[in-house]
Amino acid sequence: MKKSPFTLIELLVVISIIAILASMLLPALAKARDKARTTDCLNNLKTLRLYATMYEMEFNDILFPSTLNIIAKATGQYVPCNWGRVLMENNLLFKNGNQATLLREFQCPAKKGLTLTQKGVDYSYPNVDASGSYHYGINSMPHANTAATSPQKIKLLSNLRFPSRTASLADTHQGNPDVIGRHSYIFDNSSQYWMLLDFIHTNSSRCNVAYIDGHAASENKRPFLLINSASLRHPFWAYAWVINGVNYKMHSWIN
Repeated sequence: MKKSPFTLIELLVVISIIAILASMLLPALAKARDKARTTDCLNNLKTLRLYATMYEMEFNDILFPSTLNIIAKATGQYVPCNWGRVLMENNLLFKNGNQATLLREFQCPAKKGLTLTQKGVDYSYPNVDASGSYHYGINSMPHANTAATSPQKIKLLSNLRFPSRTASLADTHQGNPDVIGRHSYIFDNSSQYWMLLDFIHTNSSRCNVAYIDGHAASENKRPFLLINSASLRHPFWAYAWVINGVNYKMHSWIN
């Protein structure tokens, strides 16, 4: 017996059912994709923090610097290098291979394909020598800038009171790409203009953070992560701030 073909109405019904099922599955798929990106991002931050820990172990407990003067091989002169270059110069990053692969730990999976600009040059993936192209930044409050004109005092890891509550590395976004200090490789709580955290995960509501003790977690978008924490008592940064003329530095450092 010859089977009768599908009617147009039956075909439309089937297509409608598939469309309904797809519309129900898409949010779940998007959520799963975002969760996978968040997990990859957290793993990147853990890896970078591990590199910093290896540096600290090699250099007798000195907290990994956010910026450091390094002798340039070409000129033999000291030049200030950001923390990515410091990792590379200390053989904590591979020096061979494609740059995109080389700095895969610097690239947040949620930012793949994002172009960042530094002084008129576009970067489609992080470049170790272009601080404005980094997807992650370092907290310069505990991680001293030792290459500045008036360098911060270097601190020992063992002197930090709350390493599990002190941000080390985090998702950051680019500020003004032509202004030094507004690049995405660095952040701190000394000024609102430096609070360049990027809430790129979970519908732009969470920011991934690696802490100095080595663990990483997603932080909700809360007021104390968005404004100058010098007016707050929250220990997220666990560094030094002044409230009504009172210095709370001892809250964070043993000495």
